[in-house]
Amino acid sequence: MLTEIAILSIIIVFASFTETLSGFGKTIISVTFGSHFFPVEMLLAVIVPINLVLSGYVVSKNVKHINTELLLKKIIPFMLAGQVIGMIIFNFIQGDILKKIYAVFIILLSVYQLNLLLRKKEVKKAPNSFINLMIFLGGIIHGIYASGGPMVVYSLSNYEMTKESFRATLSSIWLFFNIILVVMYIFTSKITTNTLTYSIYLIPALIVGIYLGDYAHKKIKEESFKIFIYSVLILAGLSIIIPSFLKA
Repeated sequence: MLTEIAILSIIIVFASFTETLSGFGKTIISVTFGSHFFPVEMLLAVIVPINLVLSGYVVSKNVKHINTELLLKKIIPFMLAGQVIGMIIFNFIQGDILKKIYAVFIILLSVYQLNLLLRKKEVKKAPNSFINLMIFLGGIIHGIYASGGPMVVYSLSNYEMTKESFRATLSSIWLFFNIILVVMYIFTSKITTNTLTYSIYLIPALIVGIYLGDYAHKKIKEESFKIFIYSVLILAGLSIIIPSFLKA
């Protein structure tokens, strides 16, 4: 067990650093790297509860930066509808094809936006109907894989927000939806005494990642922050696709 905790601790430090800095990325990074050592279902049961600690910390420190109107009028309604569908799908099927399509889509969107940023061109806001669809699909993916972040992050990137507001709003989203996932995992016996033991042992790694992420967030500039966001999205998408080619 000590070896497993050591491996997970390294992953959690990096994942929580990324999410504390940007407001997202912890679950998809943790599952991507952790799945080489542990079953995905077990990883989610361990990671989602400690996600509550991370999201709760960021939200409690940055309540004033949360874009409440965007959160209540757009994000929660569309994403909640999607998550309900995703949780139903999760109990019947977890399709690799769906996951790969999702990854390719995120990579293409992020490469396009990153290209505009690096070429110093104006990043045009996507149509509202398209943004709403992305949030809804992000809810479905979050219900299945607990990692619908890329689609929601892309949606939020279409709005003029400071890096503080961006991070705080995202963290409030994960706090709300991960509470729902924890309740579901408890009722379906995915969270057990064993998985909670792992979660508790990973708290020190979480604290280290939070400290490093907070420090980096204060130092990074707005433009660099946006470049970092899209770069992480591209890496997240590639991390889903590449393993399937390695297995082929």
